[in-house]
Amino acid sequence: MGKTKESIEKVNVKTGEKLEGIVDARAKESRMYFIRGTEYGKASISPSEPVEAGSCGEWTITYTVGKESIEPEDGVLFLIPQGFSIPKYFEKPPAFIGQRGLMKQHSGPDKIVDPTAPGYVQAYVSREETQCEVFVDALKDNSRLGEAYHVFVTIKGKPLIKGDTVSLVYGKKIYASPGALTPYFSHKAPFLFKVFVYKQMDWKTVEKELVFPDFFAVMEKAKDFYGISNPPSLRVFSKKAARLIINAPSIVKINEPFTVKVTARDKYENVAENYKGKIQFENNKGIKLPANHTFTNVNQGIKHFSNKCFISESGVYRITAYDKKNNIIGESNPVECMSENPGYKIFWGDIHCHSSESDGLGTLDQYFEYGKYAAALDFCASGDHKENGASLEMQSAARKHHIEGKFVTINAFEKRMDDGGDAVIYLKDFSEKYSTLTREAKTCAETIKALSTVKEGNVILVPHQHDEPIDCVAFNHPLVRLVEVYSCWGNSEKRGTSQKPLIHPGEADMAYVQEYLAKGLRLGMIGSGDEHAGHVGYGDWLRINSSQHNGLVAVYAKELTREAIWDALWNRRVYATTRERIILHFELNGHIMGEQVTINSNKTERKISASIEGTDIIEEVVLIKNNENYFVKKGNGKKAVSFNYTDTKTANKGDYYYIRVVQKNGELAWSSPVWIDVK
Repeated sequence: MGKTKESIEKVNVKTGEKLEGIVDARAKESRMYFIRGTEYGKASISPSEPVEAGSCGEWTITYTVGKESIEPEDGVLFLIPQGFSIPKYFEKPPAFIGQRGLMKQHSGPDKIVDPTAPGYVQAYVSREETQCEVFVDALKDNSRLGEAYHVFVTIKGKPLIKGDTVSLVYGKKIYASPGALTPYFSHKAPFLFKVFVYKQMDWKTVEKELVFPDFFAVMEKAKDFYGISNPPSLRVFSKKAARLIINAPSIVKINEPFTVKVTARDKYENVAENYKGKIQFENNKGIKLPANHTFTNVNQGIKHFSNKCFISESGVYRITAYDKKNNIIGESNPVECMSENPGYKIFWGDIHCHSSESDGLGTLDQYFEYGKYAAALDFCASGDHKENGASLEMQSAARKHHIEGKFVTINAFEKRMDDGGDAVIYLKDFSEKYSTLTREAKTCAETIKALSTVKEGNVILVPHQHDEPIDCVAFNHPLVRLVEVYSCWGNSEKRGTSQKPLIHPGEADMAYVQEYLAKGLRLGMIGSGDEHAGHVGYGDWLRINSSQHNGLVAVYAKELTREAIWDALWNRRVYATTRERIILHFELNGHIMGEQVTINSNKTERKISASIEGTDIIEEVVLIKNNENYFVKKGNGKKAVSFNYTDTKTANKGDYYYIRVVQKNGELAWSSPVWIDVK
């Protein structure tokens, strides 16, 4: 079945069969497969009850043959969802006589010989004169389907007819295996165990000619394939609450009402949706706090105390809440209370994660709801993979969930370029034409050219680092204004760092932020997630494994509106953190981070000030000049650090300064640079 253009109808007009699409982040086209009705068979899973995150179990997934028989060399493909154990088996152990005994995966040995490993599978058919062979394969880019691993069961001998069954036991408790592990992350969306039927697969070509093939590369070697409607699913719920996460605004004015947001989370950091504890706030002089609250089913582990707090004296505060009975506690981010109206407030966002709109989990609605409530973000964007542009579905969801003054959404999509890795593209407004904005662009230069058709000031391209170089010539452009210094992939500030390093460090030139800065690119620093479980603002899932937890971007904006947030992003009034809501102030000659400062001569002093309020004890605050550690202020066991520093050395056009904060708990923050121009 060949590739099908993105404009294909969602239903085959001749047969009435539904179509389901896959958007491949490495290809320009979406590709479709048919979903056939129940007359072509049905699938079920047993047991089907909800399961706890990080638990073990054994399940039987059964396909019942419909009106079309399953002939020899036809077969059934069972897809195991992301986060569950890799399906595996011994090479022809006694319980698997007659099975293929072949396993391929992205890494690791070809043969699995650990009898204690989770995830063993066994397949069988209901008709005695029919046999089956099993082929387990981790297909390249299989995550684009939302499933991590594939189990092919090919029929041998006699055909299967209507009413016959093909069953896959997943998590077979043989030898010393505990079964199969469920994901450590829970989700509102069910985990789908999709089932496909393939006809006359050309296995010789698949095994000999295709190296790490993707889903369609394999299925296109069959004469036909189709999906079974209404696939079985499992719902994964959280463990019991282990901690309280408390979020409050970073900057408030005296006696200004503000909202405190409390989320109960389990040991895996899932929202503890079944939490029923009673919390109370610790008394704190000068601050009015909410009354005690007992969580109920309505709360589902989350409670926002809207405008229930205010502070009557200036200073920095941290709010503590605890549940005595369950022995859990939480402390908020620092809250800086000012006596005067602050020129700017600090707002928090995650503007790059993924939903099922591309290669993540959960719907776009669930994605934005999670950001708004569970992660307590002020603003967010989806950043799903779309090679052509921001899809109409993504734009519609962003507009739907925007609440001016409460929760700001931004139009965005992620694109891959042949010569520059990935970038996330942000758009100030919404338009149908944006859905095809980058359809013809393959390279960095072509992408910049396509984006330049958007009104000046209404589009920003942000290189997304995780080990690949960029085209610094093409990206030395006014619409390339920010860089993602940290995400679930890790810290890409500089080569060779030991502080939350990239999970697979890049070896090529131009793969790190400091290298871009040294080339003259003037980029503000942001953090975000690139998380793939749809848990924007609070997660660590990268499709087939966990990683570093997500980052956040803080912006200096006058108010929580789309216009003000965009103005902060465009003008680089931003800083990045490794999810901690650290307060970071940084100025040079009175100019805020992200600005370009023109001085009268190269002898003009540069007066630098910084103040930081951490979420833990601060190890050090480093002033970096032109990628060199220029001045270091130790934390001396405190959560607050401030300093003034005057640079009297000869200035050069293009000099830049920025701040790196290192906390005792390993968490980090980076200011955007301030750049120097000399008259």
